[in-house]
Amino acid sequence: MIYNREELLPDAYKQYELPALFTAYSIDWEKQLLDLRLHVLCENLESTANNSVDQTLALKIFDMYDLIKHLLIGLETESTGKLQLVKEESISSKEVHYQTFDFACRVEKAIPEERFTKTSIKNS
Repeated sequence: MIYNREELLPDAYKQYELPALFTAYSIDWEKQLLDLRLHVLCENLESTANNSVDQTLALKIFDMYDLIKHLLIGLETESTGKLQLVKEESISSKEVHYQTFDFACRVEKAIPEERFTKTSIKNS
């Protein structure tokens, strides 16, 4: 889903299932840089406190964060370089576990396929 400050609206948590992953990105075409931010929100089900019986289960959230990072680091397409993890941040929230991941990569301007150029588009 596209990021729209969902974590700031606790009432919106009912509108999507958790865990949820939201994306926000920007492209600087002059510098040919893509910045991608992932917002990961998960339910606060268990306690990570030292005396919690469910501590092991509660800490599995960090396994999921590691999986997300490892799936995306180095990911590339025909028009982008490899994604590099630039920053990771845990955001304080009482309602959910909330983590952001910032990635960056080089991006090339897409060359339109021939079927999309002016000469090949026909008026209907």
